[in-house]
Amino acid sequence: NDRAMTRVLIAVEDPGAANFVRQIPAALIAQNIDCELIATGPAVKYLSDRAVPFTLWQAQSIDDLLKTDVLVVGSSDNRQSPIHPLVEQARASKIKTIGVVDMRMNADKRFCGESSDPLKYAPQYLLVPDKETQNEFNKLGKEVDCILPLGHPHYDFVRDRAKAIRQKQNRALTRTIVFIAEPVIRLDPSLSLKSDQYTLSGTTGSTNRTDIVLQELIQAIKSQQIKANLIVRLHPKNNPDEFTPYMSEIDSLSTGGDPLELVCQADLVVGMTSMLMIEAYLAGANTLSIVPTVKERDWLPTVTSGLTPCLSQRADIEQYLQDWQNNKLQSKTADN
Repeated sequence: NDRAMTRVLIAVEDPGAANFVRQIPAALIAQNIDCELIATGPAVKYLSDRAVPFTLWQAQSIDDLLKTDVLVVGSSDNRQSPIHPLVEQARASKIKTIGVVDMRMNADKRFCGESSDPLKYAPQYLLVPDKETQNEFNKLGKEVDCILPLGHPHYDFVRDRAKAIRQKQNRALTRTIVFIAEPVIRLDPSLSLKSDQYTLSGTTGSTNRTDIVLQELIQAIKSQQIKANLIVRLHPKNNPDEFTPYMSEIDSLSTGGDPLELVCQADLVVGMTSMLMIEAYLAGANTLSIVPTVKERDWLPTVTSGLTPCLSQRADIEQYLQDWQNNKLQSKTADN
């Protein structure tokens, strides 16, 4: 190695992966390690919205990219992801490979590409947020010593940023409920569609998971005469047109930029199992998870650890909102 300085290349395509690594380049550079972050797909807008410096990954050849000592990649829900051949080539060239995984959900589909082998494109080492995710990959056949449960580097950032936001914010007069939308799960679209396990059915006969949960929330707000503004926060992969049918029922759609400002202003953050639900909890918000099947309760770490209440029945959602309106809830936020 004729370069004195260690070089690290980080490649991401998904917002979740971009979120995991966003502070790592600056931290490595501060340690005198040469680091470049390259991004493609939805990660490009995600990083741009947050003013994180990166290089657009377009025409650079794999050989040029792999002039590095270490390759760090995010897992991807795109089965034809350009990250897969990059990892394969790096392994063949004996370059150290590290994968970062933000949640345990869909572990079996993150590194399989178009094959049925869940570890076909898995890097040598995996950095995961918790023991549950470690167990999940170990069950798939990854050696446990190569899966490191190191927490999520973004969690501390969320706490600090939320503190700063709250110091500047004034309380709004009207209470606000923020609903966190989710896109269709590309790794397994069937997970986003109604099945006979669903205990919620929505109000329009829709078969889409996000639609069903949003309809149940709107229905409960109406039936319980809840006085609050409802704001729907879109995932980077949602299209605003998906929510046209709800514009008469909601106050606004929120897209782009940093959602933490919105989450800190909210009196209640309702969602399903997205990463932003964990961030909302860390930011000190009241969080409520509504999932259409009981098995989805295992998908969100703040639910499995008892920090975010999780409901799957219409009557329970109505009761919860009533108690919330009457200030009868035991607050479960990271603040207290």
